[in-house]
Amino acid sequence: AFNTSTGIPYSIVNLRTGAGRNPKWTQGASILAEAGSVQLEFAALASYSGDGTFDERARKTVEVLAQSSGMKLLQDKRQGLMPVFVLPDSGRFTSDHLSLGGLGDSYYEILLKTWIMTGRPLERALYLSAMRGMRELLIRKTAKGMTYLGEWKNGRHVPRMDHLACYVPGMLALGHMSGAHPDDDAPALLQLAEDLMSTCIALYEMQPTGIGPESVTFDSDGEVRIESPRYLLRPETMESLFYLH
Repeated sequence: AFNTSTGIPYSIVNLRTGAGRNPKWTQGASILAEAGSVQLEFAALASYSGDGTFDERARKTVEVLAQSSGMKLLQDKRQGLMPVFVLPDSGRFTSDHLSLGGLGDSYYEILLKTWIMTGRPLERALYLSAMRGMRELLIRKTAKGMTYLGEWKNGRHVPRMDHLACYVPGMLALGHMSGAHPDDDAPALLQLAEDLMSTCIALYEMQPTGIGPESVTFDSDGEVRIESPRYLLRPETMESLFYLH
């Protein structure tokens, strides 16, 4: 999987031939949430096996992502937010689609957890930069006072939130408890965690079954519209409640 020019892994490996590839629907790109979220497991595997190659491969992916976008993104509102599709042979992002929900989610969560596990400063710096970008570009409040986490696509904010994004309150709470957040910013980030948690809970409470939908959109008048009514046994809301309880 990691046998690419940049070290960014493919999504799919043929176990018979060892050849790696990405799915056709991504047009050859690796997915941020997949390629950028193996650090914890690989760091643990390196520790238990005594083979540091595992950790080196995973760490290189984060370093390449930082080199590909970090310096440029720090100059605008996106800051440390990474587009969700990246070409493994060049490190080039193929769109401006930013999401802490589907396709991007676990990359941001694992940055924080890797810093907690290893103490490496790069992961904390990328996490904090991304949280600044998230607040600047993706967080919105409806006319009825509901705080939500949207997306960015084709140069504009998209008022859409999927269930996958409901891990963010728990991530922010974990960042607070672990001391990752600077003292002058910690209260605001914890408040944001509570506000987003209220939204995730409300999305459950709004439904006749008490089960939250897969994704919703937000109208300019503050109304919530169900985009996808499916429930796929997502754990994110419960995980965030665990951290914030």
